[in-house]
Amino acid sequence: MYLDQKDASFVRVGNHAVISDSSRPDIKLAASITRTSGQLDPKTRTLLAELDVDNKQGLLMSGSFVLVSLKLKTAPAVEIPASALLMKGEQAFVAVISSGEKVKFRPVIIADSDGKTVRLSSGLEEGEQIVLNPGFGISDNEQIQPVMVEENQSSQPPYAKSH
Repeated sequence: MYLDQKDASFVRVGNHAVISDSSRPDIKLAASITRTSGQLDPKTRTLLAELDVDNKQGLLMSGSFVLVSLKLKTAPAVEIPASALLMKGEQAFVAVISSGEKVKFRPVIIADSDGKTVRLSSGLEEGEQIVLNPGFGISDNEQIQPVMVEENQSSQPPYAKSH
């Protein structure tokens, strides 16, 4: 498998993975990284990693497309809902609720995103309250009346959490 540059530095021989076949979701096989190329491909910026999987029962067909869930130890990061992110040009910002219930737009650095959740490598601390869907209608230092969103009412927490 080929791993993106952002994940490549976390890959180690022995990392555990689960391989599944989307056409047969009931099949899940344990695997582990046995080898890597040790360098990024200069054209694709990906790392080739090889997995060993016990397929003695022939559950996976040779040449099949499979899904690989790889367990990696990554650098600590704060996770927020993608809806809390505001882009101004090339810079990403998060609206943080400061003391006195004022909004403070803080620049953040995005580590990665899956489209729903954004992992930040800097700019926000775990537990800080943030504004969901801030839009451009809120100004820096504007007084607000926050409404807490319970996690069971929304799939997105109203606060930054560590991942």
